Amino acid sequence: MKTVVFAGTFDPFTVGHLEIAEKAALLFNKVVIAVACKGKSGVSAEKRAEIVKLSVSGIKNVSVEIFDGFLTDFMKKNGYD
Repeated sequence: MKTVVFAGTFDPFTVGHLEIAEKAALLFNKVVIAVACKGKSGVSAEKRAEIVKLSVSGIKNVSVEIFDGFLTDFMKKNGYD
């Protein structure tokens, strides 16, 4: 199974981000959108992740997770290559 991690602050989540997620979903078995805790607008990571979840709700093989710290640590912890 091929998994890809698409990470960012998504502050805000844009149509361009959605297009990347849609295209990645066609190329990979699983797409993990990793929302970084730190954003610049002051909107919480939980709220940004909820917006992303609503935006990608129609794509079955896409999931949304929040991470704090280094992306490499998040990926190791979750077994993503």
